Amino acid sequence: MRICQLLASNSSGGLAKHFIELSNALSQIHDIVVICPAKFKAEFNSNIIHIEFEPSVSSNNPLNLYKFWQAIKKAQPEIIHAHGNSAVNFAAKAKFFSKIKTIGTIHWNLKRKKNRKGYEKLDSVIGISSGVLSDIKNPNQRIIYLGITPAENSKDHRNQLLSDYDLSHDKPICLAIGRLVKGKGFDLLIRAWQGVDANLLIVGDGPLRKDLDNLLKELNVTNAHLCGPIHNASRLIPSVDMVAISSHSEGFSYVLAEALIDKKPVIATEVFGPLDVLPKFALVPIGSEKIMHEKLSQATTNLEKWNQDFSSTFTWAKKHLSMESMISQTIEAYQDLLKPQS
Repeated sequence: MRICQLLASNSSGGLAKHFIELSNALSQIHDIVVICPAKFKAEFNSNIIHIEFEPSVSSNNPLNLYKFWQAIKKAQPEIIHAHGNSAVNFAAKAKFFSKIKTIGTIHWNLKRKKNRKGYEKLDSVIGISSGVLSDIKNPNQRIIYLGITPAENSKDHRNQLLSDYDLSHDKPICLAIGRLVKGKGFDLLIRAWQGVDANLLIVGDGPLRKDLDNLLKELNVTNAHLCGPIHNASRLIPSVDMVAISSHSEGFSYVLAEALIDKKPVIATEVFGPLDVLPKFALVPIGSEKIMHEKLSQATTNLEKWNQDFSSTFTWAKKHLSMESMISQTIEAYQDLLKPQS
């Protein structure tokens, strides 16, 4: 198959990561053309054809539509796979001037109706969790969870963390990763950490860093640390004991998938992703500092039991959150699109 992967955004993060990793993995089996901004070109395998596309925000702009159509004519794909709202809006317009099959991956719950229209015009929709598909009125939809390639473990990472942040060697390490923004709920996590007899590392940067630092000082929480941004922070997961997710909303967090693949228990708020895959005892109502504290205390004082109780979840994750699983299911979705209609 010849497949066009389309990204119409310059934003980095989970969406771009998924776009790049999916394209590279598929290129080992099929002909892949990527249409995306130039900033991502260096990320792709050498056998992938890159067509530069630098759109403005609106797919209604005639110049943007012309540039998009010229890129599609050059790519000559059998399928356009769009990633994110902007790309989906362009792909939906392709239905007006071609018979190319279209599919889009949705990463977030789209509360505004106008943001859902593009997905509803495509031939098929993929959601990275069940929740993100809940309001999409497209009869041809399926869930394909994010696929992960396990990080290589290094004993030096734990030793380095213990040294860098002067952590207690005999205490568990809990890791949280994300942008320091309101939606990640790190203020709740810090408040809930009061009295927890373990080490907390929060990796990431963002506009709330100063506020969170002040909160740590105000509450005198000395066993929690703001680590700042760390490149490829997921490589730290094998070296910690557990992971915490305190978000107010998510589609499906890469941190969640990476933690489960690396067999680390996860305590998370009841957002999309955790609601699909975590056992009920590991879930926390969104915004509940009290229950978050209770779960953290339980896990950090009895890690062996939590690891045992997570064993079936780890087994499930190995099968369903692998890169191989994501690729095989995505190819199946493409093949279904190209089947002759009866």
